[in-house]
Amino acid sequence: MNIKGFLDSILTYKPSNDYDFTLSADSNEFTIKPQCNEKLEVKNLFPTLSVNLEYIKTKFNTLINSDIIIREFTLNARGKQYRCFYSLH
Repeated sequence: MNIKGFLDSILTYKPSNDYDFTLSADSNEFTIKPQCNEKLEVKNLFPTLSVNLEYIKTKFNTLINSDIIIREFTLNARGKQYRCFYSLH
């Protein structure tokens, strides 16, 4: 191993990208559980965009919380329009 490789290995952070995706049988809800040693909050993904957007707005109370900014937009791809959003925090 050369010096650059050694310094990169000790000075750079490489997060784990392993996730366990599950779909509960009794609801239309996806669950993502990170595979790491730290205890992290379980995140939910729903099959529709409007439900995900409403979940984020409710979870972070965006009506009074100015730290979270949600941007909604439309993507045009191959003659179809797709509603999208992203959040900044």
